[in-house]
Amino acid sequence: STAIGGSIAFPHARVDSVKDIIICVCTSKEGIEFDSLDQEPVNVIALLLSNQKEAGLHLKTLAFLARMLRDKYLLQKLKNAKDSEEILSLLYKQQQAV
Repeated sequence: STAIGGSIAFPHARVDSVKDIIICVCTSKEGIEFDSLDQEPVNVIALLLSNQKEAGLHLKTLAFLARMLRDKYLLQKLKNAKDSEEILSLLYKQQQAV
């Protein structure tokens, strides 16, 4: 499973049809069963897609997302976000701080 515990999952793949890094962040207030390491539901899913040839960039981006989402306060704010604009704003502010 790509659910690492702490209510976070990082599904990711490298595929030839993707030209640039693609990140999609989804939240669920109720939580989603994701076969997590801690057996808890997942509230934040950060999907990462990149080109097959970009293994280094893929891993660096995955590590960056993990560092960003380690912040428990950010996770709580993401879970309570009202819409996608608020999620983007929260992630942008956190990205500036990391």
